[in-house]
Amino acid sequence: MRNKTFYNIDHANKYLADSIILYDGKPIKVLNVWRESRKTYISYKKLYYTYRESNEHKIELSDPKIDMTPVKLGFVNSNLLSLRGAIATFRSPYRQYKIGLSRNNIIIIPPVSVRDADKLLYSRGMYNTICDKFPTFRKASIRAKDKGVNVAFSRRFKVSPNQNIFYIHSGQTIGQIIHHRETSLHNDFGFFYEQLEQDKQE
Repeated sequence: MRNKTFYNIDHANKYLADSIILYDGKPIKVLNVWRESRKTYISYKKLYYTYRESNEHKIELSDPKIDMTPVKLGFVNSNLLSLRGAIATFRSPYRQYKIGLSRNNIIIIPPVSVRDADKLLYSRGMYNTICDKFPTFRKASIRAKDKGVNVAFSRRFKVSPNQNIFYIHSGQTIGQIIHHRETSLHNDFGFFYEQLEQDKQE
């Protein structure tokens, strides 16, 4: 669903305000929807921006660059002081009226406070996950060991400080990294080989 037609402004705000959608391939936080001179606009903030940039922007709701397809989630490399390392995120399976990603339709593991959930939702780490920007396999391995935190090298896989590899839907280690380069999967998890090799190369 790249775009959607709404009945009125209230309907659009109910589905979009305070949620994350894509604009020109990048995630944005919709502030509100409003109408002026017979045109309907979205006010938004970039999910991650520099202080030199303007804090608030506007676009027409009919802009073809708007994409309301659910954003892709997975591991988020968080640098928040209260939430460090690779955090697993999922879209809630329950039917919600919000089209965009919001605090009410995201699942974060391990569970966090409402305040930390908001911080993570609009963080640089979340921006990178949605845009599929991760450190290389080797850099993630080194960073995990040096900093003592779990580091994800893709939406699906993370490495721990002791060089164990975890899959996002598994609560246990599926293998190990040897010398920051090679991987050795445990016997029961050999079926992850192709996925792991694919994510290592990206």
